[in-house]
Amino acid sequence: MGRIDGFAKGLIFAALAALAAVCGVLVFGPLFGAGPTVAALFAGLGVLWLFGIAPRPADGFKAALVAGPLLGVWLLVWPDPALTAVGVTALVAVGRGVFYGRGAPARRVVVEGLVAVGALGLGALFVPGGLTGLGLAVWAWGLVQSLPLLKGAPAGPASAGDPFDGALRRAEQILGR
Repeated sequence: MGRIDGFAKGLIFAALAALAAVCGVLVFGPLFGAGPTVAALFAGLGVLWLFGIAPRPADGFKAALVAGPLLGVWLLVWPDPALTAVGVTALVAVGRGVFYGRGAPARRVVVEGLVAVGALGLGALFVPGGLTGLGLAVWAWGLVQSLPLLKGAPAGPASAGDPFDGALRRAEQILGR
């Protein structure tokens, strides 16, 4: 169940991020320019994504404390939206693969590489479409980034605190007598 819950959270986050990107450009774009606004919004999305996929809130807070200043410096040097999208995607891939990942390192590198290329590629298909394209690009990026969450939960029986699991064990004990 943790797999589906994590993926569903990723889908909801992707939809909210797309809405925030479009609204952010409408509000802050006239003040700072569309390019730097999109870059800053995408950097914020990356920090929130790292926080959201963390196994524990404390881990997410640590990731945000590291990623936030890194992306802030990035934006000062390269406020280009395309470069920021690549940087954020790389940061999320490293964060998820190195710090949150499980399994063989070679497999994690391949999975994260494919997800990063897929997220950037699918997002790039929608970018030329103006504000609608921006929303679709951010949404597509989030959807692809959510795919590893489908298999992210540990395999095995449900936790002992799960009411359904407890009822199933009691039913099996009754039937086993």
